[in-house]
Amino acid sequence: MHRDNAALFEEKLSRNICIELCTLSSPEDIRAGKVLVGMDYSTHEHHPVYTPEIYARHLQHIIKLMDKYENYCFIPINPKHPQTYHLFSGESGLALLVSNSSPFFMMEIRRPELSIACYEYLMRMADLVGYTGIRRTKIRIQLTELIQELLS
Repeated sequence: MHRDNAALFEEKLSRNICIELCTLSSPEDIRAGKVLVGMDYSTHEHHPVYTPEIYARHLQHIIKLMDKYENYCFIPINPKHPQTYHLFSGESGLALLVSNSSPFFMMEIRRPELSIACYEYLMRMADLVGYTGIRRTKIRIQLTELIQELLS
């Protein structure tokens, strides 16, 4: 199932832009077991957390996607302002708002004007931070350094 979803994601990625804005966790928080795995928590009594090895593997996958698809952009955002939610949106007319702290919830936004507003907000944020050219190279370096620190 996961491989099918990954293949579908990559197939869509070959045609559409995908920009992820995400706070990177610190190695200390990851080692201390403070970084929750993003998933549906309603079916789990205990919230799964990242290990340094799994977090590093996740970052390696992000780098591979950036190398393979020029229209896939990962943008680390300021960790001093941690997000309590994730916003996903595309030009498809659907947006998702997912909380990453208690109470956990997921909200689908299907109204076209709200979905478009979410998409435009994410694109403006990406443009402010920058995700092309030298900035893209710096992001790869930042991810590689975090991977090395986690695996050392």
